[in-house]
Order: sequence, then C-alpha cells, then structure tokens
Amino acid sequence: MTLRHTYLETSEGQLHASACGEGPAVVLLHWTPLSARMYEHELPRLAEHGFRAIGIDLMGFGRSHKPGEVWPFERHAAVVAEGLQNFGAESCAVLGAHFSAPVAIELTVNSGLEVNALLLDGCGHLLPPDAGAAIAAKVAEMKGPGLHDDGSHVSFVWDQAVNSYNIFDPDFAVSDETLPLIYRFMLDYLSTGLPDDFGTFQPFDIREKLAAVEVPSCVLSAETDPLLAAQVPAVEALSAGQGHVTSVTLPGGHPLHDPKRRGAYADAIAEFLRGLS
Repeated sequence: MTLRHTYLETSEGQLHASACGEGPAVVLLHWTPLSARMYEHELPRLAEHGFRAIGIDLMGFGRSHKPGEVWPFERHAAVVAEGLQNFGAESCAVLGAHFSAPVAIELTVNSGLEVNALLLDGCGHLLPPDAGAAIAAKVAEMKGPGLHDDGSHVSFVWDQAVNSYNIFDPDFAVSDETLPLIYRFMLDYLSTGLPDDFGTFQPFDIREKLAAVEVPSCVLSAETDPLLAAQVPAVEALSAGQGHVTSVTLPGGHPLHDPKRRGAYADAIAEFLRGLS
C-alpha cells in the first residue's frame, strides 16, 4: 500500500494529508507536537484492512500551514472539516488522540461532517487531578526553547523527544530501533517553530460535548499510558449520550512507541470499525 501525500485546500490555508487505500474513510489526528508522521506505519495497515486511511497534520503542525498562533479546538475542527469535504471524505470515522481528542469530538458533534464513528485515545481534559498533576510535574522538568546557561539548548530538541516518550511510556529507551521515533519527533517539533504553548489544555467543555455524541464510539488507551486514568470518565461521559461505547485497553506500553508492535494500533482500530458493520 503506497502512502501518498497531498494538501487539502481550506479558507485558512493548506492542510497536509497522508493517505492510502480504498474503502470507508478513517481519519487519524495526531498528538502534539507531532504530525501524521506518527501514523506512517499504521495508515498502510488500515488500508490492508480495507479502509481509506487519512492522516491529517493539524494547522500549525507538521507540513500544514503555520498561522503563528494557538488555535482553539473548535477552529481546528472547522478547518479539518472543510479540508476533508474538499478531499471527498466528508463521510468518515475519526480518531482523536491526546491533544486532538477535543478536535475529533468537535468534528463529531458540531462540524457538519458526516462522522459515522468516533475513536478517542486519551482525553486529557478528563484526567483526575492527581493524574493531571503528575503529568504536569514531569513536563515542568523539561526546559523550554531558548538559550540556557547550562548549555542544555544544544541538546534541547533531543531531550524533548526522549523525555516526552518517557512520560507516555516509562519503559521507552533509546536504541537503534527507537532512533527513527526520536528523529521523527525532533522533525515535527522543529516544524512547529518552537512555541511556548501548544494550547493542549485550553478550556473545553468535554463532558457536555461527549454527552452530545450520537455515533458508535471507542475509547482507547494502553496499560502504562498516563492518560489511562481518563478512560473511565470518557466512557461514562459518552454513555450519558448514547449506549454504543467500546472501551479498549492495549497491553503494556502504547504500541505507537514500540517499533516491534507496528500495525497493532491499526489492528485495534480496524477490529472496532469492522464490528459496526
């Protein structure tokens, strides 16, 4: 399955997309500060399962247009919806992960897009206070961009990559196998222009929005992902609005962080979607 790259035209600028396969459309939205590059091995696997797999770089990230400001989730969703409609993918399943979970929710309930299934991998806005504080404490240890007296700016982007992977997978280690993941993170981080704020935890009325979801939904996580603590609240909030909610906890660390488990993430997505037909 050949992964092809294109740009989706929108009134706000161009969105970069990676796509392959034929069949029902599945749109994957990325974590921050990453891009659809994080799905470069999962998109072809989804295509093998019979889906039209589309990875979108949100505005300001990856190879998409850089507006130079932090956007609210609602604005991200409106632009993604416009781009997908212009791409002929106005009917689709949508996966939102970490930062992009609110974007996927907004796409589902308030964009005019025909979202037929919603998948969520990590809902930071639903973390219990102690779990959110633990992640914030780890992030606070990571120095921001700029010159530092201790010379840490020399390895700043490398450190950002390794430390971020360690936050979301405590067993992550630098090796020949994980070097491509680190370099991909570095490339994506640099492409954002080194902002001080990605807008990850800006206000979002997530419980109200989840209660408005009326399509089949799946809440994903992994056993060692710190956002696992948000899985039960997400399922509860979705169940308040509709009954068809699936909860999936992947074993061990997140498969997107483990080159040996390539395709396992796409397999889980495909299994859920096939169960709806």
